[in-house]
Formats: sequence, C-alpha cells, structure tokens
Amino acid sequence: MTKLKKPLIIAAAIIAVCGAVVAAAAFNIDKILMRISPELYLGYIAVNTMNELDSELAMIDEAMPDIPKLSESHSLGFTLDTEDTQLSLTEDYNKDAPSVVFTGIYNDINFDGYINNTETALCLPSLLDVYFTFSTQDFGNEFVDGGGNNLLPIGVPRGLDLTLPSGNDSGEILSRGQLINFARTISEDAEIRHDSGDDYFLILRGENVKTALRDLVTAMLSSDILKQRLERIDNILNIGLDSYGEYLLSLIDSMEPGETLAVKYTQTKNYVSRIEAELPFPDSTLTLLADSRGARLLDDYTISVISESGGSQVGIEYSRNGNRMFADEEKTDAVECRVIFGGEELLRLGYETVFDKNNTGFSGSFELLTNFLGTSEISGDLSGAPAVDRDWASGMYIDITNIVDSGGSPGTCSVQLMQPMNLQTAERDKYPFSELNLDDISSLLELMQR
Repeated sequence: MTKLKKPLIIAAAIIAVCGAVVAAAAFNIDKILMRISPELYLGYIAVNTMNELDSELAMIDEAMPDIPKLSESHSLGFTLDTEDTQLSLTEDYNKDAPSVVFTGIYNDINFDGYINNTETALCLPSLLDVYFTFSTQDFGNEFVDGGGNNLLPIGVPRGLDLTLPSGNDSGEILSRGQLINFARTISEDAEIRHDSGDDYFLILRGENVKTALRDLVTAMLSSDILKQRLERIDNILNIGLDSYGEYLLSLIDSMEPGETLAVKYTQTKNYVSRIEAELPFPDSTLTLLADSRGARLLDDYTISVISESGGSQVGIEYSRNGNRMFADEEKTDAVECRVIFGGEELLRLGYETVFDKNNTGFSGSFELLTNFLGTSEISGDLSGAPAVDRDWASGMYIDITNIVDSGGSPGTCSVQLMQPMNLQTAERDKYPFSELNLDDISSLLELMQR
C-alpha cells in the first residue's frame, strides 16, 4: 500500500464513522432530546403530532366530497312518511341576512312562517289567515305560555332561543401557539420514564398540571368560535352551557394531583398515538384517553372522558374508523358517540357510510338510542348522491329508508339540500289580519274544535 493511499483510507474511515454517528443521531433525535431536555423533547413530539394531524386532515379534505352545509345559504326540501306522521317541508335560509322562510303540510294541515333574529311567525292558512308572532330569542317561553305545545306531537322546551347563526365560525378554537404554551407549562421540570416497547410515562409536577389546565380552559372560554358553537347548541338544548365554564374552572381547582402526576403515552414514529391520564379529585377520578390504533392517527381512534365515583361512571366516548384519506378507493367512515351515566348508556349515536370510488354517491346506515325518559331507539338506511354528477357543492339528495322506531312503525324520509336560486323573504303582511281578538294560540285551538 502506498503512502498516499493509507491516509486516504484513514480519512474515508473517519468520514464514514462521522457520517454513521450523524445518521444515528438524526435517527434517534427523539431519544437524545428525551434525555437531555424533556421539555424540548415534548415540544418536539407535540409539533410533530400536530403536523401529522394537519397532513391527514388535508388528505381527508382532498379525498372526501365537499358536502353542502346547513349553515350556508340553501334551499331545503324535507318529507317524512311514517305510520303516524306525514310531514312535508320546504325551507329557504339566507345566511347574509339571517332568516328562514318555510312552508309545509303536517298531517293534512298546511302551515307556513318565517324566523328572523327579531321575531318568529307561524300561520295555519287553511284555518285562519293570520300570523302568530313570537320573540325569536324568547320563543320557548312565549310559545308554551300561548298554548302552542297543544298543537305539536312533542313539547317545545321553555327558554328555547331560535336566534339564527350568522357569519363564519370556521377556524381554530385554540391556536398552535396556545397549545405549545400549554405543553411548555405542563412539562416544566417533567421527567420521562420508559415502560416497554413504545410506551412511556411522563411524570409531571402536580401544580404545573393544574396551572396548565386552568390556562387552557380559560383560553378556550375566551374563543369567539367556541362561544358561537356553544350558543348555537344551547339554543336547541337549553341547558345553560355558558355556566359550565366556571364549573370546569372550579373542578380544576379542586383537583388533588399530589406532588407528581403520571401520564402514559405511546410514541409511533415521531408523534404520539396514544395518551392516557387519570386526574384525581376528592370523591372521583377523571380518566382522559386518546387512542389511535390504525396506521395513521385518524384511521381508527377513540377519545373518551370518563368520571368514576363509587363504581359508577359518567362520561362521553367518541370513536371513529374507516378509510377516508384515499381518493382512488372506496371511502368508508364509521362513527359512534356514547354518553354514559351511572354506568349505563344515556345516549348512543352511530352511523356508517361508504362513498364510491368516483364520489358519485354513498350508502350507509344509522342508529340512535336514548334513555332519557325510558328507552327510545330509531334506525334506518342511508343513500345519497350529488345534485349534479360529482358536484356535491351544487347540492345533494338523501334518502332515509327502513326507518324503524321503538314502536316498530316503518317509515321513509327524503332530503334535498340545494343552492338557493331565488331566496324568499319573510312576508309579514302576506295574510290580511282577521278582525279577531287572538291573545294566544289557544284561541286557534278553540276555532279548530268548532
């Protein structure tokens, strides 16, 4: 071997060794960060997890059709035919000037009306050519006090607010920066212990957990997007969701995490695929779980929040699985949501859909079980197609068949959701006011009985 070749061989060996070290360091960067700086490591995998979710959501958006939304301006046609009920309804919604105009037939009785954010009106023209008007915001109280529940097969709850959504509430409830700050606070002075395989324990300081959770809830309660969504839900449910914020904060203050709190997590690739934590309270334990079992985070996952006290459970569990990310295959989606109270299912909602390869139609089924005041169950089969071939944005048709409720009465339902051609406007003076002294709907009931 010449004198020249020997140094070249040594240099090449040194470069190869250095390259191997660099490659190994890059490959095991998470392990290195885990030992050197747990806080930096947690930030690293948190960002990677959010990036993975963003990537998968983008794949789903690209593969799945853009289904029209009821919150956008639309024209809606709805028919329901069961053994006990026949209902036909058409409705126009204008999101720019929030208002609804509707007309229909319910069990051979014609009706029409309108809703705007000032008043709600209802007319039964075959009986009396006059609008009964109510405050939209105080609709529930005025309708019940006027005897309106005697007209309907189900009761309208007091306090029901029919104020319509306006504007666009799309966007993030929490920014990425807020989530990173949450991770930074909760992981201060944290330790990481290896369990087995890809499973780890994150040992957090108890006071850091309480501070981070309080900051997180406070930030969420300050989100205008979340406020709009909760307000919209509470307009229907009327259970005072705005008071739950203070309740959550007081619940966090009552936590007893001790000096440290262990959080178990599983790392897949360079992101978190499973995380589980038990938060101790004076008389109960709250278990938080997010578990992804598929090749990707959003393939097959479950999210649950369960409180257990004295052997009894209260909480909610949401699970989803399917193949929604690939445009060249059938896209399947299965969802189940369960509300548990006292260890029993208070509510269970589930559906399955299959979109064909060309996004020209879907089929599926649904099931709804409730145990509020006795057991009630309804199920049916779904099928749908875009109004124009492959153009879901132009509108869609949905047929719901083989509808079976707890009484066993079969039924069918059809829905047409379309882009509006010419939006109707509310016509308060559509009917000439009759010279009758009508204080409430009970006066109409008396006329119906004559």
